[in-house]
Formats: sequence, structure tokens, C-alpha cells
Amino acid sequence: MTSRFDPGDAPAVGYSGAVRLLPEQMNFVRGRNDAPGTSLMTIGTSSLLPAGADLAVFTEALHRTTDECRSLGLRILAEGANLQVDYGPLPFRGHLTFASEGEFLEWGNERFRKPYLLDGSALGEQWTVEVDGRVGYAMFGDHVGIDGYAAALFRNRLAKVYVALLAGREPEHFEFVEVDELLANREPFPVDLEMWSSLLSTEGWANPQLSLTSATAAMAPDPITFRHDLHITPSGRQWPHHLIGLVGAYCARYSGNRRSIIGSVMVNRLNQRERAAAVTMTNVVPIRLDVSETATGSELANQVSAGITRAGRGRVDARELFQSVPGAIRAGRLYGPTVNVIPFLRPDPENEKWITRVHGYGPVSDVSVIITQTGAGDLILFTEFNPQLYSPVRARTHADRLARWLDATAGAPDRPLNEISALTPAEVEVHRALAGTPGVVLEPAPKADPAEPAWGDPTDVVELARAAGQDGVHGMTVSTDLGDPALFGSAGWVTLLTDHGAVPTDLRVELTESGCVYRGTGTERVRVAGGFVELGEIRHILCGDHVDDVRITVGPPVRAVVTVSADAPDDLPDVLRAACPNEVRLRFTGPGVKATS
Repeated sequence: MTSRFDPGDAPAVGYSGAVRLLPEQMNFVRGRNDAPGTSLMTIGTSSLLPAGADLAVFTEALHRTTDECRSLGLRILAEGANLQVDYGPLPFRGHLTFASEGEFLEWGNERFRKPYLLDGSALGEQWTVEVDGRVGYAMFGDHVGIDGYAAALFRNRLAKVYVALLAGREPEHFEFVEVDELLANREPFPVDLEMWSSLLSTEGWANPQLSLTSATAAMAPDPITFRHDLHITPSGRQWPHHLIGLVGAYCARYSGNRRSIIGSVMVNRLNQRERAAAVTMTNVVPIRLDVSETATGSELANQVSAGITRAGRGRVDARELFQSVPGAIRAGRLYGPTVNVIPFLRPDPENEKWITRVHGYGPVSDVSVIITQTGAGDLILFTEFNPQLYSPVRARTHADRLARWLDATAGAPDRPLNEISALTPAEVEVHRALAGTPGVVLEPAPKADPAEPAWGDPTDVVELARAAGQDGVHGMTVSTDLGDPALFGSAGWVTLLTDHGAVPTDLRVELTESGCVYRGTGTERVRVAGGFVELGEIRHILCGDHVDDVRITVGPPVRAVVTVSADAPDDLPDVLRAACPNEVRLRFTGPGVKATS
């Protein structure tokens, strides 16, 4: 990377105007105070133009657009009761050159992790860049001053100015609305506790597991991040709400609830003037979704739309909501994943590539889900997990599954979700094996120590499996008593997906008012015609150093052969036979045991 000009933290000029923050901006100040020194309040955007773009003309367009917009370069001069703020143009830090897009993204990721300080310096900055010969720019800022809408509004104006200057003409007139006008004409936010209490009524929601984990933790400075290219073609006016609803359905499906609450990013721009303001005007509001067995994506989209509309009428300060709603205290969190769908990234000029990142915020940092568009209109899924709540393997599993779930469901908004499968080919094979497909061999983990049955609270299946002696677990599937894939929202038997293959268990997932409960010991089992083979019980019978090996083979015609190699008493076959269904064929080998069948 090379730099032609970088004035570092040199103070920007031209600051003047308002001396207050909008209510939404105050939310982010409070959030920062809850998690000092983190990058969770940072927003970064970057744009690379098509090859052959004119750097000199683009730089002029950037400076002219910056001069037009005087609200992005926010500075907080003092905090507390003597809060003083100033607004001005976003500082320009110079030009950077990168040999490859990978080097550019690496620099961007490093810059992303450097938080802005509330010390009077500007809470944002921008550069022009050259990446492998392509011209572009990068903008980073604190969410106190910049939200996704403001960044996109600035970027789209920049693109129009560049196209006009490149054609040798003056750009069409556009007037950014500044903060002082908003403060002078905007109604204050009422704290509508009655509305929120009704929306988040705890009736039937005793200790709900609102997210992908029942635990809570403080904000984390370095979330575990994944990117997936989605195979979805947006259509209709409600497609952003449709995707938000599908994320909520995924949470309900995973936790075993028929309801979920997700944090939806709400852009508080209710008129044309507010939509011309490049400043943070965003809240995260909880949206309650009822996910019935026959729910469709369209129905969930309608619920999301109704929730956002209701919240918009109240113009509620979501931060005050967290402090006031009793259900939030009892549940330990106000909502699950924060979902932000950004539908307004319009490619101009044609075919340019937008790379947009927005970090979530909230009373509890859990999972941030961002769905955005490239310049070509393709959708990208970003998922960010709090590392204090999710291991890298669990985070990867959820990210992959969510991407598959959105791909499988988004194209069929009117089809009941319980009819749609999002299984991988490998998981389909697991279900075929459980249904009796010949030739599958399953081996138990050596010296497994079965856990005590888990009752009551929602339990993480990976941790439960580890306690039962199963290591390398990275996911699970759920099957009916017949071995078929369990439909959306249904109870069933758990098969663990491990580094060594699929391991059926005696864990049964049941749905209760409190969420998803796993009942059983976590030991291996195999379904056969007429019943199950319980390896946990066999291992208990064979407890002792004389046990060398236990192997289960499921073969045609849907029957099981249990082979035990052991130096054991003569009555061992009778004891084991009593522990297995009549359809199971037993075979015993080993010193002191005559082979029988």
C-alpha cells in the first residue's frame, strides 16, 4: 500500500452549526459508553468504479460532494451534562494505492477495528483509492454520525456528480438537509411504554430463548464474521421485510419456538426532507413474529411491515425501551439477532461494485445479520457473531445454515415454510441412512461418558454432545420416529454431524413454552425396524476394561447387526439380547465367548 497524502488527524475546517444531537445519535453515544474501545459503532463503506475511471475527475467529484454535505463530519467536543457537538464536511485523508483487492480489504478490515474517540476529533474520514488500477474511495465513520442510509445517500450523490463532471456538465442541483433543520422541525420522541409492553407481552413467553443462544454477554470488539453470496433475485416492494421475517423464522426453527423477536433496523425518515439528510437517523426496534406451522414468507413479511409501521408512528427511542420493559430484564435480552437489509444501493454509474459493511448495536451484542446489494444487484449476506457467545465452528454452522435457509425460502414467499427443506446433500444422505438405506456404518466415540438427562432449560446440543463424549460436533439434524427429516417446528430425534460423520443419538428435541429442550443422555442409537439399538445401555452393560470394540452396522433389509468383541461371561449374549429389539441380530466374538448369532 502506498499513500500520496495523509494528514493523519489534522483538524478539519469549516465546522459550524448545530450544538445538539438527534435522539438516534444519542442512542449510539450511550451504546458506546456501554462498550468503550470497541469497533461495534463503526460503519465502513467503499466503492470501486469500472476500470478506466478518471482519478482526477473522481477526486474533484468527491470534494464537491463533501462540500455539499456538512453533517457527516461530526465532532463531540464535550460529553455529559455539558454535551457540545459540531458538524462540518467529512475530512479527506488523502489517496491510497493497493496492489490487489485482497490488500485493500485487509487494510479496510484493520481500519474497521480502530474505534473513533469522543475527544473532539472528527468521527469520520474518507480517502480516494486505487485498487489494482481501479479508482474508488473508502469512507469510515462512527455510527453516531453516519448510518447506512446516510452513507448510501452520500455515495449515490457522489456517483451522479462524477458522471456529470466526466461528461463536461454541471451536476443537477441537490440539497442535503442538515441537522440544524432537522432539530428545528422534527417532533420529539415520545416513550410509548404502553405500546411496547403490548408488543412484547410476556404472556406465553416464559423465559423465551429469543436468539440462537440463551446466554448474554457484553459487546465484543472483534466479531466472528462471514460472507455468503445469496442466490436470490429481489422482487416486489416487500422483499426487505420478507428477508427479515425469514431470519426470524430461522431463529424460531433453531430454538424450537413458534415465535421469535428480532431487532430490525428502522430508518426514521418519514418525509422527503428527512430522506435527504446524510446523518444517523436509525433505531433498532424489536419485531415480534408469530411463526406457525403453516406460516409463509409473505405472512412474516406482513408482520414485519406492521411492526415497523407501528414503531415508526411512535418514533420510539429504542434505548429507553430496553431500560423500561420488564420482560427484557427477565429474558436477559430485548431481542435476538439484529437484521439490517439495505435495499437502496443503486448502481450509478453502471456496473460499479459496492462493498458495504454495517456493524450492529444494541443493549446486548449477539448476532448481526446484514443483507446488501452489489452494483450488479446481487445480494450478499454478512453475519457477525459475538465470540463470547459463539465458537468459530458454531458461528460458521449458523452462517452456512442461514444462507442455505434464505436461498431455499426466499423464492417461494407463498409456500408454507414447513414444506421447504434447507438440508445439504450430506445431510440428505444422513436422513436416508436413518430411514434404512443399506451400507451405512456408524461407530461410537471411544470411552464415551454419557451425560445426565437434560431437563428444563434450553440446552445447547453441541455442549451436550461434548459432555456425552462426542467431540468435533459442528451441527445436527432432526428426524421423525420414522427417520424422515423433521418438518419445520416439529419435535424429533437428533443426529449429530461430527468431523467423523453422522452419529445418531438418543437425544429427543421437544418444544416447550421455554423453547427447545433436549431430553436424553447424548449416547449413540440406531433406528431399525421395530425399535432402536441403544449403545448407551449396551456400554453400561459392558462397562469394564474387557470391552474391546462395539460396532453397529445398518444393512438390508433394514435390520441391525451388533458385533461385540469382548472377554466376557457366558451369560453376556442373553443380557445384551434383552437390551435390544427382537429385530436386532446379535453377533458376539472374543476370547472366552463362542461366536453366536
